[in-house]
Amino acid sequence: MSAPRPAADRPIAPDPTALAAIARLPLGRRGLADGTLAGAHRGGRGGFSVEFAGHRPFQVGDDPRRIDWRKRRHAAAGLTTSEGWFVKQFEAETGLAVHLVVEASAGMAYRGPAADGGDGLHPSKWRFAATAAATLAEAVLRRRDAVSLTVLGGGGARLPASAAPAHAAAVCEALTRGVPGGGIDLAEAVGAAAGRFTRRGVVVLLSDLLTDADRLFAALTDLRRRGHEAAVLRTLAPAEVAFPFDRPRRFRSLLGGPAVAAGGIDGRAAYRAAFAAHADELAAACRRVGVPLTTAVVDEPLAAALGRFLTGRTGRA
Repeated sequence: MSAPRPAADRPIAPDPTALAAIARLPLGRRGLADGTLAGAHRGGRGGFSVEFAGHRPFQVGDDPRRIDWRKRRHAAAGLTTSEGWFVKQFEAETGLAVHLVVEASAGMAYRGPAADGGDGLHPSKWRFAATAAATLAEAVLRRRDAVSLTVLGGGGARLPASAAPAHAAAVCEALTRGVPGGGIDLAEAVGAAAGRFTRRGVVVLLSDLLTDADRLFAALTDLRRRGHEAAVLRTLAPAEVAFPFDRPRRFRSLLGGPAVAAGGIDGRAAYRAAFAAHADELAAACRRVGVPLTTAVVDEPLAAALGRFLTGRTGRA
């Protein structure tokens, strides 16, 4: 009998406990204005409309009756049965698009010292964020709304917005292929992602936010100017919050560079003060632009973190 695969090697998939916990929590853009992801979403102009809104490429899982037969692209060698076909969309079906933007820089691979010995007590920041994204995608798609995915770094996967049921598997596959690596300018990367969104909607940023608060403010301001609502789920490792190193150690960035000596009683106090000050700056930047920020630590249940995120509570209890 083979040994079970390490958690880090398992495919990314929705967390069933978290999915059940958030199943009845409303999703939508109106509630974001009040600091949550709750609210009505279908029919963005109010009421029910069947006004034609445009086309999108046919995907496996779409109802063939929705194909616009007159918009078939010219047949070409090598096309599969799902290529070259478009389905009609109507205003009542385009009320909510959730754009998932997940950071996959090298720093997102961090789990902290508890994981260094291979005990597997908690996932990396990347795996926690990716699982959260997969769970949110499944929840949105079950309500027949659209989801897009952008991975910042880690291979840079991008999936356009779709409400097809099969899109959930595509999201999970893209996240599974993601491997945190390299450095990114978070603000610049978010801005570039926003420029590719073809539909206004709710942008959900999943990141550790180890970035300058003013740069974050600029990125979120740009999102709002483009007509998007936004919400941020910050994912952190326990050691990043508590800094439990009571003896001096040498630390090396996952992005490379020389090791830095830190720790000890005085070093721990200084780190915690600086970390708290930066967290306050991030929170203030989000408040200024009207974007809710929720912080999750990867040793907590994902169900609890997503529950807070969708109800507008900021930090874990």
